[in-house]
Amino acid sequence: SEQRKQLLDAIHFDWLTPKERQWEDCFICAEGYYRDNGNLRVPVTYRDEKGFGLGRWLQTQRKNKAKLTESQVQRLNDIEMEW
Repeated sequence: SEQRKQLLDAIHFDWLTPKERQWEDCFICAEGYYRDNGNLRVPVTYRDEKGFGLGRWLQTQRKNKAKLTESQVQRLNDIEMEW
């Protein structure tokens, strides 16, 4: 119900599916790299300070571009993804 939704929103319930949340977290990492470096020319072997393989993730996004949503492609384009 709308009331239950509001209660969940009040405790900052994450409405994303686990797969959507994972993509979002990876994108946030890519966005940070872009902000810090001005590009997404990330070596495939690059890992961030937490050990996340951003280079591999970006390579996977390039390889699977056709499977991404329009919104995901646009968000990557917004941070100058090199396809």
